Amino acid sequence: MTKANDPYQLYILDQSYYSGKLHSYLKYKDVAINTHEIDFVEWWKTGYPNTGLMKMPFAQAPTGEWLQDSTPMLDWFEKKYPQNSILPDDPYMQFFCRLIEDYADEWHWRPAMHYRWSYKADAAVNSIRFRDCLMASMPGPAWLNSFLAKKRQYKEYITKDGVTAQTRDHVESIYLNALKWMEAILEKQEFLLGDKPSLIDFGFMASMFRHYSIDPTPAKIMRDTAPNVYLWVARMWAAKGEKYQDKHWHFKSGELPVLLKPFIKDICQAYLPYLLANAKAWGNNQESCSYTVQGVTYKNTKTYDYRVWCREQLIKHFNNLPKDAKIAVEKTLREYGGWDAFSEAQDIKSKLDPENTAPVRTPIKPKMVLNLKTFFSGTPWSTSNR
Repeated sequence: MTKANDPYQLYILDQSYYSGKLHSYLKYKDVAINTHEIDFVEWWKTGYPNTGLMKMPFAQAPTGEWLQDSTPMLDWFEKKYPQNSILPDDPYMQFFCRLIEDYADEWHWRPAMHYRWSYKADAAVNSIRFRDCLMASMPGPAWLNSFLAKKRQYKEYITKDGVTAQTRDHVESIYLNALKWMEAILEKQEFLLGDKPSLIDFGFMASMFRHYSIDPTPAKIMRDTAPNVYLWVARMWAAKGEKYQDKHWHFKSGELPVLLKPFIKDICQAYLPYLLANAKAWGNNQESCSYTVQGVTYKNTKTYDYRVWCREQLIKHFNNLPKDAKIAVEKTLREYGGWDAFSEAQDIKSKLDPENTAPVRTPIKPKMVLNLKTFFSGTPWSTSNR
């Protein structure tokens, strides 16, 4: 029987994008955890029945609740462990922290997966890691499991997500520009909002830690062109909140820091229009959508209801702002050309989490046929709450 002061049971995968983000946060907050790096069979037996999804990471609270989806998990833990908060009190800046975190989570997913599975050396290394960790207890010869892992990841996260010869340069520019903008910030200060970590830092830890700084191709680019970003990754992994409790963020109430403006411009030009196109396609029951951002057209990319949910959450956070902060946020989004994409079609709903219980998940009793299908293919990415 668990007790309220027992450690959380944290289930991760070393390669996992969102595992690195959540794990670094829990270390920063000094939350007591027992970490379990699990393989596919244990994931199927533990994660699936208790969360209804086969998505990493997930956790069990000492009080018994099962938690899944890194962004609302951070909010959940912030309420339980308010010391050394990662969110500013200023409502205006809090909204932009949430917006940049969502962009770091979702817009950087595509280039992170592209570098991992499109480049031959990266795919070779990661298919072996995938096989020897996640698929360690799976039946079949090792070479076949490695091949199947590489083939599945490429199909799901490259082909279906719109990475083609025509979009490849733009996909890579998302990473290259982020390195340039982050390097400019981190030459001047230790973290992206100032002298201590914020939600923005943890948002970027998803891609920058487990993918960009480790996978051969993006890691070499980071080392060669953005050494301060490389140092920041290690600094974030080592960070403890108590060390930074007397440190400060660098911003004025109701004003966007100059060093963050390139990110807001990119969000307004590319990410918010993408979220709108994805939401419209979802609202029209379309399985794919096409859209043009920054002069590049992405054709037939898979529609994701999770990203409709992400947009819903941003809209909810905006609507909950005090009047003066709401006016200031709208002014900034208009200034950078993102207001129309943000304000249009706000009535489209994802139908995910209708009772607003995230990140708490309800255990399920899967039917045998679905259970067998899930064992071999996982749960659909389009219904993932990470």
